[in-house]
Amino acid sequence: MPNWTDNLLVIDGPVENVKTFFTELRAVNDNLAQLFPIPEAIAKLHQGSRTIDGVQVDAWYDDEDGVRPLMDITKQELIEKYGTYKPIEWQYENWGTKWGDCETEVFTNNEGKKIITFQSAWGPPWKLLNNIAEKYNITIIDNVQYEFEEGIHIDKYPMEKTSVDENNKAWDTTKKILDSM
Repeated sequence: MPNWTDNLLVIDGPVENVKTFFTELRAVNDNLAQLFPIPEAIAKLHQGSRTIDGVQVDAWYDDEDGVRPLMDITKQELIEKYGTYKPIEWQYENWGTKWGDCETEVFTNNEGKKIITFQSAWGPPWKLLNNIAEKYNITIIDNVQYEFEEGIHIDKYPMEKTSVDENNKAWDTTKKILDSM
């Protein structure tokens, strides 16, 4: 079970850009991650460890066609196209966290500004929020409250390049540790 992070977003920018962002967000049922969705070819995979026909696999399909392993040639094709074949790795690489947003709600505050609240696992989806800010040319202020920690941490998107580089470096270190397990 993850430690949850509460996020409260304040959106600002040119009126037309903000309007476009909220229109497109509403079209995906206020699911921020669906603005940059996981590719279908990766989303339908299961990841972990499973034995299929006596062979240990780390990724497989389980759908109307039954349970079957992801073939090595398909893995390579997915890696070439998306950088990975693993759903959770794709999410970390593209959203900055294990899962996207959940329990997302959009409100209008007393000053007439739209506010978005949601939860995310382990930390804010910083890559997702940065990508959204860049795509829509808006500013996002994320007031982050980590479970089991006191105080609020504030992030601003789009991030400065040095902040993006630091976060990517931290993820690379974590990924190396996970890959060695």
